[in-house]
Amino acid sequence: MKTWITICLLALSANALFAENPTLSFSWEGGLSPYRKVRVSIDETANAIVELKRCDGTANSYKTKLNDLEVAELVAAISDAGVLTLSIPDSAPVPTDTGRTVLAIKSASANREIVYEYLPVLQPIENFAWRLVTQADLSDAAQNNSQMYQLLSAIDPRLAAAKVLQPYVFRLPLITSLGSQTNFQQVAWRIQALSFLTTPTEFAGLVSQNLNRTNTNHWRFWLTTLSTPECYNNLRDEHLKALFPIFRDQIRRFGDTAPTVATPEGEAFYRFKGIMQEYDNKEK
Repeated sequence: MKTWITICLLALSANALFAENPTLSFSWEGGLSPYRKVRVSIDETANAIVELKRCDGTANSYKTKLNDLEVAELVAAISDAGVLTLSIPDSAPVPTDTGRTVLAIKSASANREIVYEYLPVLQPIENFAWRLVTQADLSDAAQNNSQMYQLLSAIDPRLAAAKVLQPYVFRLPLITSLGSQTNFQQVAWRIQALSFLTTPTEFAGLVSQNLNRTNTNHWRFWLTTLSTPECYNNLRDEHLKALFPIFRDQIRRFGDTAPTVATPEGEAFYRFKGIMQEYDNKEK
């Protein structure tokens, strides 16, 4: 509830502080980072363009559009920092590894460009821009197994890592990418990320679709993956519990073909029973 109240207040502050959306240009280079140079531009219609060049020579250009609440967050950060009237000390201590930042803000009534290396008051604005940079860098990660854990870390708030600004844009790519995965860890990471991007009901539907026994190998692979601790232990509680009716249905329909743990489905059903019993005991 507090989160939604905060978001609503940010949206109201956006309307109150600016007659129209501000524009932002953020560029950075020269510090200790995987990136050689980055640039983020946001126009008055909330279209954002991110351009980045990594130290390994790879580059990316990425476009997205901010929603109203994201614009409100940016407006609040700009207002709190007082960018348009900010007084910059002539001789502030400067860390040598932070790089050089150029920040330009334009509103309906004023505009300001600031060139600096380290100004703590501007951290909320920088953090906003850097989340877009992370998002741009991971834009193809759902289809790239070598980047999948990095994307998971950028979505799952429980993991310490740079975060993306718009986790929801990865929902469909992650769902689509599941169909080509044959490694249990890659599937586990994807459904862990999706547990933060779907409702419990949607999540259960997604899993149910992959437990269609028309393809026995795929069915067994998913049963094994779901019953592996590295998978179910990392799901959100409400999403894991949403799978219990599916587990019970699978056991009811196919348990007679797997009376022991000697088969993949038999072992999975045995573990499912243990998972559900554990949660039943917690709630007593």
